[in-house]
Amino acid sequence: MFADELRRLATCSTSAIVTAHTGTLLLCLDREMPSRPRRPLPTIHTLRLPPVPMPNVGPIGKPRRGQPLDDTDDPVELAGSMEVPLAHLSRISGIPQRNLTSRLVALMPEIAPRASWDRAAEGRRQRDLEKAGLRIAYRRPRTAVARLAFGRMVQELVDADVVPWPVPDIGHWLFAVDPLVSMLAPSERPDWLAAPDADVMNAWSNKDWVRRPADCLADAPLRLPDGRLILAERTEWLRTDRGRPTEARATQVGPHGYPWIGNEEPDQGFFLRFPYRALGAEYPVMWPPDASVPPMPILEGGGWLRPTFLAFSPIIAFKLGWEPSAEGLFAWTDANSIRMVETLRWRDGNLLHLDRFGCDEVCGEGWVVLATVEGARELEPLFRGWRRYLVASRVTDEAEVMTRPVVARREQRLSPVGALDPITPGIRG
Repeated sequence: MFADELRRLATCSTSAIVTAHTGTLLLCLDREMPSRPRRPLPTIHTLRLPPVPMPNVGPIGKPRRGQPLDDTDDPVELAGSMEVPLAHLSRISGIPQRNLTSRLVALMPEIAPRASWDRAAEGRRQRDLEKAGLRIAYRRPRTAVARLAFGRMVQELVDADVVPWPVPDIGHWLFAVDPLVSMLAPSERPDWLAAPDADVMNAWSNKDWVRRPADCLADAPLRLPDGRLILAERTEWLRTDRGRPTEARATQVGPHGYPWIGNEEPDQGFFLRFPYRALGAEYPVMWPPDASVPPMPILEGGGWLRPTFLAFSPIIAFKLGWEPSAEGLFAWTDANSIRMVETLRWRDGNLLHLDRFGCDEVCGEGWVVLATVEGARELEPLFRGWRRYLVASRVTDEAEVMTRPVVARREQRLSPVGALDPITPGIRG
């Protein structure tokens, strides 16, 4: 009965968000997605609209920290939070991004009345949170409505046979959060992961700190004292002062010369994403064992919002004869039940805490994908000729210092696993 209702919902839903969630539930029930009736494409997608003269310069500009978004009628501003998926969708569909943006903005008041997501509405939400003593980050109402409108527009394109289902590079934008990952209880920061010094991280008194992101690459660990190998790492540190100076670092091993590695920032495209279904609860079935995929050992998954996760590639694990383990996070074992790889999720403080208490402290969080000693030995033949890629960025909100990220990149030849020296844990300055 429940499966029949899900299939009915998957057939008549007007939103790709609902269709994607329904598909996930049907997958868990081992049921197939039903076919949907074809529907005509909205006329706006076929019009030849004039290009936006200055798409990167809006009439409002960057919102001030802690302030509601200003009201605007500019389509680029209204759809600004969905700029990245709109660009992906334009590339896949062949429809100009201007048309997609206009359609998304036209759908927003159909999703919810404008009075429920304008500046005044956000101000009311902010005051309600403050009255409750919650000085925390929140989702802006306009951003939430724009995402729902995006889901409806994607479904229109799918039903008109303009884009395939599932839509490549779009799936994770349809999920606001990843239930499994969001409910994880993070571990404490491991001793071998060096933390920055709060005084050194003071971008106001130490302006050179922002300009030297390469400093944090020097102590990026590779081999741990117990012999485990770090296959990938993504770490973010934040100093909770006025400028909120932030340091991010990401590393991974991968084939030499792979096209995009090392050309992106730590939190924007550095890791290859799981296609289509990208939720932690679906790991490792987001790819079947016989799928053909790029030979990347580490993949990124998760929903639209943080936290996204890092995990070992299921396709490589299946080809090595490994099996998913019920113990550990995204862990794999060999035929003898010996642990091969696993993921570590850690946290030290709260990056989203915005209260004045705890000012000038350093907090951080991150993901680490680890290979055990036995796992590293099995992976060593795969690593021949591979590289280790590292990228780091630093930024601060202080206009007097630097408000655009400064990025440093490095590429290292991956030595034979047996020749890797263990690192010495400690606190860096």
